[in-house]
Amino acid sequence: MCANLVPGLPRKPKDWDLDSERLGAFLRGLDEDPERAGLRYIRLHARLEKYILNNSPFDPNYLADRTIDRLAGILEDDSIESSQIESLAIGIARNIVREERRRMTFLVRLAARFRGRRLSRSRTEHECVEWALKQLPEHEREFIEDFYSVRKTEEGLAEHRRLLAQRLAISYDALRRRACEVRRKLRRLYEACCTKRVS
Repeated sequence: MCANLVPGLPRKPKDWDLDSERLGAFLRGLDEDPERAGLRYIRLHARLEKYILNNSPFDPNYLADRTIDRLAGILEDDSIESSQIESLAIGIARNIVREERRRMTFLVRLAARFRGRRLSRSRTEHECVEWALKQLPEHEREFIEDFYSVRKTEEGLAEHRRLLAQRLAISYDALRRRACEVRRKLRRLYEACCTKRVS
């Protein structure tokens, strides 16, 4: 019997790659005048960094960049009043900080379960968990993320998994066996990474 190794995995939200074309469109959305748009962008990024620094232990520059990327994607899809952009950006940053907290909780607990000891905040262990997840084929990574969706309550999670099995046209037992197989693979990758790093 394979133990339930993963207490909860955050779902990956939709993110956007802010290439030069999209950045140009985003800046024009901030202001038609390029100089004023540049200044507003710098101020917005600084405000986001300050918010993230005051509300989380994570890299403020990296999360501010992610916030801007996601903001630009939303502005591509929806018409937002220019005066509302800053408040929308802070709301996005708040969500990203929550996602990062869930992700860090997942990494800490998963590393502890794989290593069979108390929770550790070793950067190497967390890096190995992230590395192991990235080595999984995309369909397995998406499956395990879906299986351990943390957006559901315990009661909601059971129903979520029942619907997931239905969507995949497999039985609930087959769903659990598939999750067990992916966890085993994830654990082997994790252990290989840890062995390589300490040798």
